[in-house]
Formats: sequence, structure tokens, C-alpha cells
Amino acid sequence: MSIQPEVIKEAAANVIPAIVSEAREALKGAQVAIENLDKHIGFHQVKPDPGRFKEVVAGDASSRRISTCFMDFALYSAIAIKFSSWEREVKVGYINVTKTRNRGSLIYAYREKAMFNLLVKLLTKVNTDLTLVDGPLAIPISRVAGVKKEERDSFKQSIRDLLKYCEDHGIAVAGIVKMPKAANIVKRLELPSGLSPLTSDALIVSERIKRGQRTDLISPSGMVSRTMDVGYQLGSFYMATEDPRLTVPLRIDVPSFCFNEVDDIASAIYAFSYGFGHGVPYPIVLAHKGCCITDEVKRLLVQQLRSEGAKLGLMKLLRDIGSEVGL
Repeated sequence: MSIQPEVIKEAAANVIPAIVSEAREALKGAQVAIENLDKHIGFHQVKPDPGRFKEVVAGDASSRRISTCFMDFALYSAIAIKFSSWEREVKVGYINVTKTRNRGSLIYAYREKAMFNLLVKLLTKVNTDLTLVDGPLAIPISRVAGVKKEERDSFKQSIRDLLKYCEDHGIAVAGIVKMPKAANIVKRLELPSGLSPLTSDALIVSERIKRGQRTDLISPSGMVSRTMDVGYQLGSFYMATEDPRLTVPLRIDVPSFCFNEVDDIASAIYAFSYGFGHGVPYPIVLAHKGCCITDEVKRLLVQQLRSEGAKLGLMKLLRDIGSEVGL
């Protein structure tokens, strides 16, 4: 007998009210911050115009964990693709994470490193003006917590290699963060005690920004100590490519050699975001679709593993394959 009715009843009676209560507290903090936000950060109108950025390369990565009774592993994929010639580089691999404590961090490092390496590989073969990365350039140290030093250093080097290549060849580069959680602006504002942890920059900015606007470039002094050192100063700005009442602003990370092109980069990203995926630039949307390891792909892999297991008489060991963990 299903307990779904009880689950729904509990959610309606307690879970949803608790979430709404937390949201109200966060908004209280946001309202206090909004009152003096303009003292700390400026907002600028952005014109949707690709400008000089006629040729664009985008990169993304994806992964899925699959668990068995005796082994955990992750399948990962990465893509770098040029628009609109559709030239591309791809990589698919797997990692045995059975004996790894911080599995999510290791998988993240592997797949993102693959993406950065593919971007450099593709850039050596094609002409481009702008490289868009699905995800941050400013990687929080906490995101790779527990990853062995050699793996962490290899990951950092892949980012450095991309930034160095782009700098040397006059290519602008930006990281697109779709669900930003940073609180660099929040830390500058006077919030009531206890509200800061519930409030992010994106929440604060979304209450003030209008569609087609971006913030000043933010390069917080504390950023270096909280993010991986990739050999370049990094800055960020927020931009509302859609109605901020419906979706949070994007955070755009750029390296120091692109600071003087922030207006042009913002205009290009805004132009590429019209009518695509909740304000996400279409090169990022299409790169994501190109490399995403879907539920269907995972199901096919599990079916094949079950088939091979049956041949070997290992169905008992393989019976737990298929636990859903998407990264």
C-alpha cells in the first residue's frame, strides 16, 4: 500500500510552510540590503548586439553516477563546439569512485578539466572571437574539497591553459553561471544578524535589476582566498537577460584581460540569449544539449550491464544498478 497520500499531506502541512518561512526570512534580509544597494554597486543598460563577436565557441560537461553492489563509477562527457560551423571536440570517459570519499568533487574536477582541455584543443583548429564556458571560471575551493593535490593541480592547469591561449590570441572568454550562489555583494551590505546565510547576491540583485541591465564588474578582495588560483585575476558581473521576477540573473565570470571588454561581452551574451532557455545564451544551451548524459542514455547503459551480468551469472551483484544520482 502506497504512502504517497501521507507524503503529500505532510509536505502540504509542514514542508512547504517551512520552505516559505525560510524564503520570507531571506527576503527580509534582501529588503534591508536593497535599501542601500545603490551605494555599493551600479547598474548599466545593455544593448543586445554581438558586435565583434561573430565567431563563438562554447563548452560544457556532464556526468552521471551509477552504483552497483560492489562498485560505484561515474560516466562523464565533455564537448567544445563552434557556432555555426559545428566543428567540435568531444570526450567520454568514466571514473571508478568506489574508494573515493568526496565522489562529487572528484567527478566535477574530471569532467570540467575535460571540457577546458577540449576548448583549448578546438581553439587551436578554428578561428573564434569569443569562448563561452558553461559554469564558473572562479571555482570555489570548497567545490574540489577532498580531491588529491595532483588532480586539483591538473584541473587548475586546464583552466590556466584556456585563459592563456585566449589571452595570447585575443579571444574573449566568459564563464556563464546559471544558478549563482555567491554572496560577495551581500558581504558588503549591512544585514541583520543571521540573515546573510539565507541571502545570495543573485537574490539581492534580482530585486533591483531590470531586464537588459548588468551590474558593475565585481572583483572582491576576498575572492582569491575562496577560489582556486588559476593565475589570473577574475571578476564577475550579474546580468538580467530575462525578467528578473521569473528567473535569477546570470553571473558572468571574466579574466582580467577582458575587463576592458565587459560592455561588449555583456551585449553579445544578451544578444545570444534572446528567446533561448530562460535567458541562457544559445551556444551554452546547445552545448549542454550536445553533451548531456540523459536518463535514457543511463537506462540503456544499465540494460547492457544487466545483459552482460546475466551472461556471467552476476545478476545478484548487479541488482542494485541504476540508483539515480545526477551531477
